Amino acid sequence: MVLKYDSSAWATSNPGALLFTAAIEDDRLVYSDNGAGSANTTIVKFYKGSDNYLVLADQHMTCGKEFVRQVKPVAHPTATTDPSVDLPATVWYARANGPIPAEGYTHTGFTSSDRVTVLSYNVEKYDGGWNGRDPAEAIQTILDASPDIVGLQEVNANWNGNLATLTSNGYDRVQGDTSTDNWPELFYKTERFTKLSGGYKRYSALKNEYPGVDKNGADPSRDGQGRLFTWAMLEENATGKKILAISTHLHYRVDEYDTASSEANTLVRQYEVRLMLAWIADQSDCDAVVIVGDMNEHYLNSKGRATANIYRESGFGVARDVAAIKGDVGGTLTTDGRTNRPGYVFDLALIRGNVEVTYYTAANNKTDNAGTSYPSDHVPILTEFRFR
Repeated sequence: MVLKYDSSAWATSNPGALLFTAAIEDDRLVYSDNGAGSANTTIVKFYKGSDNYLVLADQHMTCGKEFVRQVKPVAHPTATTDPSVDLPATVWYARANGPIPAEGYTHTGFTSSDRVTVLSYNVEKYDGGWNGRDPAEAIQTILDASPDIVGLQEVNANWNGNLATLTSNGYDRVQGDTSTDNWPELFYKTERFTKLSGGYKRYSALKNEYPGVDKNGADPSRDGQGRLFTWAMLEENATGKKILAISTHLHYRVDEYDTASSEANTLVRQYEVRLMLAWIADQSDCDAVVIVGDMNEHYLNSKGRATANIYRESGFGVARDVAAIKGDVGGTLTTDGRTNRPGYVFDLALIRGNVEVTYYTAANNKTDNAGTSYPSDHVPILTEFRFR
């Protein structure tokens, strides 16, 4: 691939001149300066097939500089003052004037109408107090990412005031079973989707609806918290394509004093997955199924992989594995008073259908308490896909 200066009025200099070549290395765009470096901030376009992406070069065009993806869009400064500038609606432009962070940015064009973004976030339940955290920071993370669909876990009534910020910013809400201690929920952008149906299903109820699902040694009575998933069948307003979206929080353990082997709890989680998949098989046809949530098991160990394989056997892909471009694939838990983020991956996005998973990242949103802690004991994960 070749990167060139853009020839429009807002390019800084040398319109049309070859600037540098680039290659994808370890899922990052790395460029090599071809001697056209400038001391000024430079904006270029990255051409890839029929899609236009914006790339920002750092001020001194350092050889080997890496770009990392920008999630939050920034308006182009001349969008309203220079009508001659071609500004495709599918491209996010960034400011040409002003400092560019040292890490730079990569292409940010994954926002066209055929691409859907889904964010999953265990926001950590209100437990008699916020315990030194600001729930508004969690909500701001969601607003900054501006996903089309949001799956939350550990919502309870004390979150309602903060979640109203989402509904006042273009989202509609699909609640879980509010009679329980906490539950998963879904939000979706109403300008993009219409909800055809929705609700929640308890795994304890599904075991009666699907008695033929193999327990494989699981003891469902270990789930004393009444785990469930919340679901919605969404129809895309522009295309009529249908997405079955599911937010879930799988079994963890009986209680904090549970000393049973981890294998016993893994079997319960795997049974819950099989019940969910049996229910999905009975739903009306759709173009994609997206499952997000807290799977309550480290994905990178053998038990977590075995549980994920149950999804795979039903045609699902794990977004962090199959995404064409990967951002942060680190841990999704926070520890030590929400100040540290070890490598445990408990949160997953799984997708099935005639789609391509174009992007995946965890959001390292250490924004609470003046940037010293996270707003939850999990970090969000963001997945993007497009219909083929």
